[in-house]
Amino acid sequence: MTNSNRYDILISSKERRIFYVYQNGNLEVERPNRPSFDPLGLPFLLEVNMPRGIYPHKPLAHWFKKGHKVNTGKKRKPFTIEHKRKIGLAHQGQVSWNKGKKRLEMTGKNHPNWKGGQKKDCRGYIYIYQPNHPFVNGIYVFEHRLIMEKHLGRYLKPEERVHHINEKRGDNRIKNLKLFSNIGAHQSYHQKKGILMRRIKRQSKKGKKVIECDKLFRQIILKKRPNACEWCGRNFRLQVAHILPKGKYPKLRYYEWNIFLLCFPCHPMRWHNNPLEAVEFTKRLRGKNYYRDLLLQDTMHPRMKPHQLDMIELSLKQELHGLQKV
Repeated sequence: MTNSNRYDILISSKERRIFYVYQNGNLEVERPNRPSFDPLGLPFLLEVNMPRGIYPHKPLAHWFKKGHKVNTGKKRKPFTIEHKRKIGLAHQGQVSWNKGKKRLEMTGKNHPNWKGGQKKDCRGYIYIYQPNHPFVNGIYVFEHRLIMEKHLGRYLKPEERVHHINEKRGDNRIKNLKLFSNIGAHQSYHQKKGILMRRIKRQSKKGKKVIECDKLFRQIILKKRPNACEWCGRNFRLQVAHILPKGKYPKLRYYEWNIFLLCFPCHPMRWHNNPLEAVEFTKRLRGKNYYRDLLLQDTMHPRMKPHQLDMIELSLKQELHGLQKV
């Protein structure tokens, strides 16, 4: 050796690797393969792939992971009902040390996260910070109710409802608000408005075209299938029932195998009111995988566009004309 304070230690593996170690603990490594030291200070070589199962427990670092529970070997017995009852009795009457206590210097406008006392929920309604309002829900009140109260000069009753005329819940201008005496009057207003909107939609050019196509399609189904209800067998005011809803799957609106021919009582009372019974009826009549086949057809059919209604109407007329000749 060149120096008495220095030890030359040779550790051989797949190739020669040399480690120079000082007595004071400093290490100089030439082409190392993860060297380490044992408690006596002597170097040893860690293999790249250490064998598993040589340690009596997992590494300590694993114990500090989130949600990890150290298994001490002792399993606590579950509490009995009597034990739980005694714990509840012991905690009766105890008041938390911070109950009712507030840091006034950190509330309201004094809070560092104060944003003007206004927030908006996921539905689009705007709330205003009003902790002293007589009908406050927590510490916030609807902004549209506050604006209507300011306009009327009185507090609104809890049963009164404020309606947004343009259906935009964030638009709280007074000219966009309408007051109803109770929730029933509000709901009936929406129902009448929905009926009116459906009438307007039917009276439009596209709506009239869809109604005409539906009539032609019903006549074609009546020509192709037996003149009887497929559920009960009666012949009374037969109607076309869609297996997959025509509103959600418009591409299958005029697809023949997405249709059942049902009488008036069976269509609204059994088909629409009892969806589970309708599913069982479809699987029994058409097969268990019929819904999957229809969904596959929905992906294969081209998307129906408004300007294609003329072509659909023409094709339905030609098909009906051919069936009437036969």
